[in-house]
This record gives sequence, structure tokens and C-alpha cells, in this order.
Amino acid sequence: MYVGASKAARLTERMEARDEILKFQTHVEMIPQEKAAVEGDIETLSELIHADADIPPPELPHEDFQFNTQLPCHPNALLPDETPTELVALGRELAELNRALVEVSKRTDGRNASVRSLKKRVSEITKQMATLDQVTGLAKVHPDQ
Repeated sequence: MYVGASKAARLTERMEARDEILKFQTHVEMIPQEKAAVEGDIETLSELIHADADIPPPELPHEDFQFNTQLPCHPNALLPDETPTELVALGRELAELNRALVEVSKRTDGRNASVRSLKKRVSEITKQMATLDQVTGLAKVHPDQ
């Protein structure tokens, strides 16, 4: 719901005047990265981020918690030999999705679930291709890794 600025101020005053509203306050400690960012200490922030770069993500308690099943957990998990083949396969899938999207768009007003689903899948594949392209570029720059 959108409430304009003047109405929002009056609404806030009315809500604060009510007796049944409970007000809570808590103290949340900032992590060192957050403190460095708030203070504008870019050097410390960069050092902290680079120090945490080698820490692997925590193990998932169950496979249902993995939401992005299209890509491996870490882009470096792909072997450089596999990425060109994967890029070609994704390119073909993207072309097919774009054709399907054009066909569905001709038949509808663009507001139905199939159009949204196709657009979402096109976006996912585009992101995957960008990630694979970066991995391929890194493999070319650092062939010994």
C-alpha cells in the first residue's frame, strides 16, 4: 500500500499514540566487514573480504535448501575443458527458449504464467552463460590452475 509523505507522518503519530502497540528495541552487533564499511575504511574492508574468500560455504543441512540447481556451488568447480561444451549447450537452449517465448507472446497478452516462466528461464540461462564465460576467461588467463 502506498501512503504519501504527509499521510505517513500523520499515520505514524496515530499509531504511536495507541496503547496496544508494543515497542521493542534490540542491540545487534555488526561484523567487522560491516563496521569497516560504515566507517568507510576501504582497505580494511578489502582485507577482510579477501581473508574470507578461501572459506568454503557451509554445508547444506538438506538438498532442499539448494535453490540454484543449474550451476555448481562454485564456478571453479567446472573443469575448463567442460565450459565450452556447456556454453554451446546453454546457447542452444537459450535459442529454443527465445523461439518459444516469441510463439507464446504472439498468442497471449504477455501476462500469463508461461511467458513469465520463459522469461525467468531466459534470464537464468543468460546468467549461467555469463558465469561460464568468466570461468573460461579465467582458465585462459591462468591455464595452470
